[in-house]
Amino acid sequence: MRLDLHDTNVPAFSFGAGMLTLAAPRAALAMSADDSTTGAALQNLTLADGRGAWHDATGQTRLAVQALQIEIGSRPPERRADVRVSFMATGHAPSFTAQAVLTGQWVPTTAPAVFRLEPWQLIVDPLGIDGRSVAPWTLTGTLQLDRPTAEAPGFVVRAEDLRIVSAAAELSGQWTLATPDGASATATLTAERLRVGALAGAGVRIDAHGDAQGLEARFAAHDFYTGQLNGQFAHAPLNTARATSRVTARATDVALEPLLHALYGHAVASGQAALALDLSATGASATERARTLAGTLQLEASEVVPSGALAAAGAPPGLLDHLTALRFTTVSATAQGSAGVFRSTELRARGPMLELDGRGEYAVPDDALALDLVAVLRRAPGGAGIDELTDIPIPVRARGAGRQPRWDIDWHAAWRGATRRALEDALERARRSRR
Repeated sequence: MRLDLHDTNVPAFSFGAGMLTLAAPRAALAMSADDSTTGAALQNLTLADGRGAWHDATGQTRLAVQALQIEIGSRPPERRADVRVSFMATGHAPSFTAQAVLTGQWVPTTAPAVFRLEPWQLIVDPLGIDGRSVAPWTLTGTLQLDRPTAEAPGFVVRAEDLRIVSAAAELSGQWTLATPDGASATATLTAERLRVGALAGAGVRIDAHGDAQGLEARFAAHDFYTGQLNGQFAHAPLNTARATSRVTARATDVALEPLLHALYGHAVASGQAALALDLSATGASATERARTLAGTLQLEASEVVPSGALAAAGAPPGLLDHLTALRFTTVSATAQGSAGVFRSTELRARGPMLELDGRGEYAVPDDALALDLVAVLRRAPGGAGIDELTDIPIPVRARGAGRQPRWDIDWHAAWRGATRRALEDALERARRSRR
């Protein structure tokens, strides 16, 4: 039996404050007789030039799907079916464009499963976000949809042996999405390893809940650069260009060297640290979010050893060989930000050899860093020949990009201070000798 359909429209489906619409100019369905209790078996299904859209509560289109192609062909006698779905999608908040191809095998299932793809693969290529080209995404695993039951009144989507690989993220684990009612959804993700951008963690768990009002999630990583990470994320309202995202997080016992290497491509310093942040941003694009970023950042670190390149910037030749022993017992910093600019007047480092105090500013939209510090040698390195600089303020400045600023240590000002102190000491000794 074959059924040809033309200009097919699926009735609009409402979910919370949004609405989904689908349409297919051409579709064909073929069934064959079957001795089983189902009475018929799917032989093949094709759908061409389909389209769909997701509209928010105001009627504005947030997600549009075009060039939707669906091909399902049976593979007797296993009663499996080869599935291939391709489409192009564009979206807003955030803005993106994507072309994707899904392939897999539809396998026989038992209740409450509606269908099961085992295995399946989704390739997203090309992908663009906020006008920038993004590396392709590949997703693989097993996917199953369960119908509502008395125990679970909503649909449940399960992704097992899930693996997501791209240049921006890497994930391997399990994912479950449930719709307990018609207007909300809950999701749980457990991952052996999750990498987002430059940062990575292991032993990750994410518990999320979403409805028409917004999305909330709690996350934790049992191994975050040898430490632990816990936090919360909120995004509301959904489906609007002016939605606000907020993240609060705290990380403890973090190893600074691998963390800074992941962020900057080289280790700026080693040590142990506790980090805390409370950040929020509004907007659909990365540029808008950078310009509205606000909140608080805190750092408390111990046994910090700066890299040689940072510590020795502009140092006199006699001092270079001794700066490898530079160590800070404690380092602390607190920054407050608004409109994408973070400022701190509480930069402080304490060590047996050197103390640092100062202030700084970092503009996120421009990636512009400005640090003004004052260093004081409490104990000059042995053999460096700079005992005269002990307890003399030494101005230190940093300017430029946050990843690789230009450091400037004003040794001339330090030696002028040392000379002035030596002259004052000499005059004081002369006055005492005349008495």
